[in-house]
Amino acid sequence: MKRLVFLVILVMLAANVIADDVSIDVKRDNYGMYETLQFEVTIDGVELVDGLKTSDVKLKDSEDNSMAISVNLIELSDEKYFVNFDLPDEAGDYKLVLEDIRYTKGENLLKVSIEKDVTVSDRKGLSLRPGIIHDELEETEDPRYDIKLTNHGDDNVDVNITFEGDFMTIEDTELTVVGTKEFEVRTDVDEDVTGSVSISYGDYSYTLPIYLFKESVVEDNSTENETVEEEKEGKLEFFKELNEVDVIDVSLEYGESLSGVIYFKNTGEKDLDDLVISVSEGLSSIVSLEFLGDDVLEVGEVGEVNVTVNPNLDRVGDFKGDLTISADGLSDTMPFILKLKPLAVDPAPTVINLTEPQDIEEEEEEGSNWALWVFIVILLIVIGLVFMFYHKSKGESKGFNEFVTSLKKR
Repeated sequence: MKRLVFLVILVMLAANVIADDVSIDVKRDNYGMYETLQFEVTIDGVELVDGLKTSDVKLKDSEDNSMAISVNLIELSDEKYFVNFDLPDEAGDYKLVLEDIRYTKGENLLKVSIEKDVTVSDRKGLSLRPGIIHDELEETEDPRYDIKLTNHGDDNVDVNITFEGDFMTIEDTELTVVGTKEFEVRTDVDEDVTGSVSISYGDYSYTLPIYLFKESVVEDNSTENETVEEEKEGKLEFFKELNEVDVIDVSLEYGESLSGVIYFKNTGEKDLDDLVISVSEGLSSIVSLEFLGDDVLEVGEVGEVNVTVNPNLDRVGDFKGDLTISADGLSDTMPFILKLKPLAVDPAPTVINLTEPQDIEEEEEEGSNWALWVFIVILLIVIGLVFMFYHKSKGESKGFNEFVTSLKKR
């Protein structure tokens, strides 16, 4: 018995140790439909084997089914991650799960799964884009950030905005959100800074973390009268914080078309020229692209391309390929899957002319009655003629006899 108690205590202590090694901090546990769930993951004194990936984050319903979510994950450091995603449009009790996180502690390889309860009510709330701002800036760069709020309900929502950090300014601090509304955060950064923007509406709120890291230009004075320029790294990629999907997967009925905006960003250290946006050869006749901007993408700038599938409303079949952005020898691709369904044609109806049996019998009966009446009329005529001839012949015979009698008398 003592051994059993000792074993139970040992397991409980081990569970507490594991929970302290990897923990999650959810900003709130009660949400409305479509709202954005935000949480931090803290790694304490251990090293993750594969780091934290978006596939490790899951949302499960009461029957332990994984829900479809689009996860945005930012690694702030080896010890801290920030994660956000929009909740589904179904009310209910859910579990936020970090599943099978592997890490080393000393010489031991451990694995842990962490769960947090989350409740989604039937209230339709606001969703937030982006869920976090995390940027590395050049020495002369002071970017502006557009924050997008989407009201998924039918009623107008009044929003109050405050911010923490003297490196930013916000033009409007009170907004009324109908549909989608954007506001701008302007920055003036001299060094590494952190801050936040608080967005309050009714009894609910968001806190948008902001982490900006200012790079400094290192001058090499070892050679007199010689200017050494640091080689700047270029980087171009689809903007994960605004794009809600990693794969464009479209299925349309015959004669349907679909349009939407895909975002990309210059996340490198230099401006990019000769920007080109294209799709694979097999998609070029099915997908049209409209680039909304210039062919130069500045550092930190977000570009937009409007993508229209089946613009002529006449294509059918299954197609696969890539959407590609490229500039200055850099490129990034997003898989593109299309399923354009053919027109559903109903088989031609078979027409069968039926004559009701009762109608046929009635017509036959009417025809037979008519023939009977004709026969009766003819028969009566014949009988009348016979009768008339009979009496006529009888009268003639009587007259002849009377004539013979009168002669004899003479």
